[in-house]
Amino acid sequence: MRDIFVLIFIIAGVFASIGGGPFYALLFYLWNAYFRPQEWVFTGWVASLRLSYVTAVFVPVAMVLWAQPPRFSRWLVIPLLFVAACGLSTMESDYSALAQPFYFEFLRVGFIAYLISVLANDIRRVRLVMVTIAFSLGFEAIKQGFAQMILNPGAANRNPIAFLGDNNGVALGMLSLMTIFIALAQTSTGKWERIIYRVGAIGVCYRGISTYSRGAFVAAAALALFYMAYSKNRFRSLLGIAVLCGLVLPVMPPEFWDRMQTITADESDRDASANDRVHLWSVALRMAQSSPLTGVGFNSFRYAYDVFEPTAEEGQEKAPHSSWFGVLAEIGVPGLILYTLTLGQTYYLARRAKRLSRDSPIQRDVHAFATSLQGSILVVVVGGTFLHVQYAEMLWHLFGLSIALESVASTATVAAGAPQPAGHAPGPSPAMTPAMATGPKAGPWQASRER
Repeated sequence: MRDIFVLIFIIAGVFASIGGGPFYALLFYLWNAYFRPQEWVFTGWVASLRLSYVTAVFVPVAMVLWAQPPRFSRWLVIPLLFVAACGLSTMESDYSALAQPFYFEFLRVGFIAYLISVLANDIRRVRLVMVTIAFSLGFEAIKQGFAQMILNPGAANRNPIAFLGDNNGVALGMLSLMTIFIALAQTSTGKWERIIYRVGAIGVCYRGISTYSRGAFVAAAALALFYMAYSKNRFRSLLGIAVLCGLVLPVMPPEFWDRMQTITADESDRDASANDRVHLWSVALRMAQSSPLTGVGFNSFRYAYDVFEPTAEEGQEKAPHSSWFGVLAEIGVPGLILYTLTLGQTYYLARRAKRLSRDSPIQRDVHAFATSLQGSILVVVVGGTFLHVQYAEMLWHLFGLSIALESVASTATVAAGAPQPAGHAPGPSPAMTPAMATGPKAGPWQASRER
């Protein structure tokens, strides 16, 4: 049954890509990246198709065939400079041969982020990207969340997700996914559609909290404060947060709260995991001091660890367990500056999209999606302090979505004839047409909103 289920979606994706053009090919790529169909089947036939690479190559080919010219936004400069800095660190690294495969994979991630910024050129397409991400990644996560809540409430669920990593990566991914479900619920027109998205938000929230990740717990608290402070309807946000807390937190056992209490423990009371993180950060600082401009190499902290830690066994590999220290150690000071600027730019573009859309007909949707992006970046900033997520594909898709959303808001403002903020330069999107105002014509992937 699983093989048939996956095969149906692959066939639908292929036909949508061929018949619908580059944007639907991009959606097919996103479905494959987040759903990971090769993890669903028990044989290797899906993995042998190499769908990620095939679809990543097909999208630009489809752009040529469909006469859709590539565009360049000034907001791409900083992310591109970071990608270039990663390439330089790879070439200059003592572990260049080991780092190159990871960097080539990262180039594909950055390229897809660029395609999102170009192809999601109206609000309907932005929504379709978010719907595809939500249900592709959330399909299994929602099921696990509710199954755990009902059948084994409070128990730890440390199952990894290939797309996100270990329990810490899963937790941060689920919190980011929750913001997307919230935005989709806020922009839905049908009652049952809103209910489905709200139920999805609860399921992925519990899936994230039940990982027992302390970094995610801190990030969740920061996210709750963010929604209370910056939501358009603060009372509704407060009510939603109260419902989530009322459903999730009471079922967590004393073991969970004992682990969370160690977040504020002093040095003498830290557990081995917390002490190990602090130790790894000190090793990252030594790496940065040895090569401040290019670091030890892209994704090469693991290979350099036994060199910079005298007590380590030869060949012992470790992860930096922090995006900030990870970038500093692997890419150097320029890389850390560019990474910080990329995160800040994403938050700024979401805020800018809200301002640009104030007097446009798509204000509600832009505001909801922009708030989702801001919340996700907050999760990365806070949770990423304890986890290396700087190269995560989901994060870079958020970068691309922020550029797309700012461009969509700019186009809608121009089309509505509303005054723009001082110093605004129009985005790269074409002028809005009636078709763009209502979204693209229905296609095979349109059904993804109803899954």
